[in-house]
Amino acid sequence: MRIRKVVRAFTEPAALQNYVGFVDAVAEEHLLKYWECKQQLKVQPLAEKFTFTLACRLILNIHESEEVEELEKLFNRLVSGLIAWPVNLPGTRYNRALQASKELRKKFETMIRQRRTDVQEKKKLVSKQDIFSLLLQEKYKDGENVSESDLANKITGVILAAHISTSSTMVSIIKSLAELPQVYEGVLKEHMEIAKSKGPEELLNFEDIRKMRYSWNVASEVLRLQPLSSGTFREALADFQYNEFIIRKGWKLHWGMLLTQKKILNTFRILKSLIHRDLKEINREFHSRMSHLAEVLTYVLESSMLSYKSLYSCIM
Repeated sequence: MRIRKVVRAFTEPAALQNYVGFVDAVAEEHLLKYWECKQQLKVQPLAEKFTFTLACRLILNIHESEEVEELEKLFNRLVSGLIAWPVNLPGTRYNRALQASKELRKKFETMIRQRRTDVQEKKKLVSKQDIFSLLLQEKYKDGENVSESDLANKITGVILAAHISTSSTMVSIIKSLAELPQVYEGVLKEHMEIAKSKGPEELLNFEDIRKMRYSWNVASEVLRLQPLSSGTFREALADFQYNEFIIRKGWKLHWGMLLTQKKILNTFRILKSLIHRDLKEINREFHSRMSHLAEVLTYVLESSMLSYKSLYSCIM
């Protein structure tokens, strides 16, 4: 099943140009409903709601708000169990995530059967506008149709990835704009210039997106400093030396995306040097290094966790 090829065809630049106006309309609807005239609000849950609604409409072609909200509740339960301890007891987050996963698969399998039936009965043609319809046309290498369970799992993975990564990026950007007023003013100025060139009811188009050069640079810098993933796992193909460390062939390595963008001191050298200093100097050094040590320890704890992909496969 060529899931990567299907998603790539849906997200390539030529295809994305067709969705700019649609995304703009959904964003306006969301802002008017949840953001307008609000003195205070929580960005994270609202960003997740927006991206999930967008994913349901673009990937599954679901527009009914009640159906979207029902799926959103199940996905939230699933996400809450991705990094939970794998204790399958009633009432635990892991158990609730497993139950949510089963319910999601049942719903998706029902949707798959219904859409295939509609196509066979020629009630409606298969749409080329959502990933769901493209996946329905996929076949195994032997020419057989992809099973409903496999399709349901793939759809769950696609929505999960699109939902979480996009909402996290939005929250990081909004947080950075709130902390940097001068950057916020630059983004606002650029967007206001584009808004002035549009008609009252005119939606954004791809040419408008190309004009957002400053906004794109801001988003890129936020992703550089706050990457979505903590890193990836790799295997050493040959012996090599990094600084004073010898890495042997076959060792499993974790590449920390966040740490490659920051100057991280060698904590072990710091601790070793502290042993040979007097108590007063140790106290001064301790207080000056507390923030750095906390960051390194946090990274070590995060690196010891299973990768996102492994956790997802365990739950699914």
